[in-house]
Amino acid sequence: MASFHSYMYASGTRGILVTPPVDFQGVGSSVSFWMYRDDNATSIADLVNVHYNTSNNLSGAPILLGVVNRSYTQSPAEATAGWYQYSYNLPSGVKAIGYIIFEGVDAAALGANGYNIFIDDVTIDSEEPLPVELASFTAAISADNYVNLTWVTQTETGVQGFYVLRNDSDDLATALTVSELVPATNTSQQQTYAFTDRELQEEGTYYYWLQNTDLDGTVDFHGPVSIAYSSLGAGTPSIPLATALYPAYPNPFNPSTTLSYSLAEPSAVGIDIYNQRGQIVRSFSQDHSAAGHFSLSFDGRDSNGEPLSSGIYLYRMRAGAFSQFRKMVLCK
Repeated sequence: MASFHSYMYASGTRGILVTPPVDFQGVGSSVSFWMYRDDNATSIADLVNVHYNTSNNLSGAPILLGVVNRSYTQSPAEATAGWYQYSYNLPSGVKAIGYIIFEGVDAAALGANGYNIFIDDVTIDSEEPLPVELASFTAAISADNYVNLTWVTQTETGVQGFYVLRNDSDDLATALTVSELVPATNTSQQQTYAFTDRELQEEGTYYYWLQNTDLDGTVDFHGPVSIAYSSLGAGTPSIPLATALYPAYPNPFNPSTTLSYSLAEPSAVGIDIYNQRGQIVRSFSQDHSAAGHFSLSFDGRDSNGEPLSSGIYLYRMRAGAFSQFRKMVLCK
């Protein structure tokens, strides 16, 4: 997070905040950011001009991307001081290397007072589609004591297929590939895939990753999800399952974490993630036909696929009459 004053007393000019040089990777990108003002007087309107420029100042020919006009009397009114998110598209033809410049303006009386402007979580997003948009990746113990891996994709582009990797520790570097290639469908429609791991014999906690391999040879990994495995026929009776929501791991996290829970009986499960304003930013739903331990991977993005900002988030599990909240922290 950074802050600056809307009016520079010493030089008699408007204050600016400049990002480090950014490689915009060509055209079709957007810039988003969070803005906070510490003065909520209704007689003053926050004005911030957002520019793109090839130099780290306003000389030359900067491109005005937009104007944040947080008047507390505008409609819809942002009637309280606090954080608000804004996003502007970059026009075609921008250079590969450039700067985002925030320029403060005192709309009430330029140079008379000015005000502090706080900017946080400036994000440059490319519109180039990801090869795989993954909706969920889960692991569950089946009735015959195998591990069922299920993953759901929203869209796929140029994907050859998927591999499942496993390890007895949270270490992707030493994980083993336990599946054959699961061919991709490369469709814009939601698709569900499944793989069953029948090779576990020793009790313990196991971690699974999903690898997608693209037609151009690049690979990407998702996960891990973890599962507690117990062999059948052991001499010690197993502890009865309880319906519960467990702490996220890791927590704090960046960029992803695993949400684990257990069910004492078959049930539909919903998990909602809330921001600090109580708004739902992401939801997951699963139908489980058997009791057991389950987990899913959360990638730190909202329901539109946009990266969430750093902060505290609550997540809630619902299963029948059961409901439980827990807290997690996203640190970038």
